[in-house]
Amino acid sequence: MSKKVLVVLAAGLASRFGSLKQVRAVNAYNEVLLDYSVYDALRAGFSAVVFIIKAEMRAAFEAAIGAHLRPYIEVRYAFQDFNDLPQAVTLDPARVKPLGTAHALYCARNSVKPDEKIVVINADDYYGPQAFQTLADYFDGNEQPQKRNGVALKQYAMVAYELDKTLSEMGFVSRGVCELTPDSYLERINERTQIGYLPPTAEIVDGERVDCDADSCSLQAVLLKEKQERERVIAYSEDGGASWRTISGKTPVSMNIWAFDYSIFALCQDYLSDFLQNKLAAAPLKAECYLPLAVGEAVKREEVQVKVYQGNNQWFGLTYQDDYPKVQAAICKLVAEELYPQQLWPPKN
Repeated sequence: MSKKVLVVLAAGLASRFGSLKQVRAVNAYNEVLLDYSVYDALRAGFSAVVFIIKAEMRAAFEAAIGAHLRPYIEVRYAFQDFNDLPQAVTLDPARVKPLGTAHALYCARNSVKPDEKIVVINADDYYGPQAFQTLADYFDGNEQPQKRNGVALKQYAMVAYELDKTLSEMGFVSRGVCELTPDSYLERINERTQIGYLPPTAEIVDGERVDCDADSCSLQAVLLKEKQERERVIAYSEDGGASWRTISGKTPVSMNIWAFDYSIFALCQDYLSDFLQNKLAAAPLKAECYLPLAVGEAVKREEVQVKVYQGNNQWFGLTYQDDYPKVQAAICKLVAEELYPQQLWPPKN
């Protein structure tokens, strides 16, 4: 049976959080939110973890996380580096922002063995034990790949969460909005980088002004305004907040918890090459190549098939500073419910 490895995307700048959130303690034992995902992965049968970070983060990361994990699980590092690219490209010297999650995963290709199975997650999200056990069971299953034109499709999997279980009260977030086939395979994924609860003062919803009365707006706009006043509306913007489109809170979204085999690295390489050649120039300081979009493009080309499982646990995460006390409270509640011990990693002699 193939070795199962957890791969953690942890190189982000945490610009909305304001500090290195990946190493901020959430309990009395200086354990961080990421520790709970590693704990859940370990009890689901994973035996190694790869942390994808920036090289300058290693000392802080090892002191806060790696050192206390080593007695329990194999710890590896990979470094997201502007110099680690599939082709020679000169980046804008003013660029600070990482190139995105597809690039981050590409940078981990030498930290994973070809016969290992990997689950990829974010460092700042809580997924719950069910997600890791579900993907471990997926790896242990014997599902036969489908074929297109006589060629077997690559087989991947993901856990999706209902959108309203993944939002922050503190502001807008990025989510991969999924469309599924009737038998729960990924059909399409759209990255929405500004999605959340619509502020009561928002003027535009689905192209209609809502700050108006029946004499100056359509009936649809008035009804939307009434809906907004009696319940919270979830919406996304594609133009920096100039206009909004509503979306159901039950919509499945990707939280970047994926199950892959080694073929994902070639997929990321191809997607990254296209990004560098054709998309980076449009926004040289901020453009990113997202892992969900890399997978989504491969689905569209009928090269891969992604089984989508429903996440049952409540998601929470560290996006903004004001999320921190809520995360601490959520962890305390889970400990009180005996889903976790008070201390995840007591020192071993």
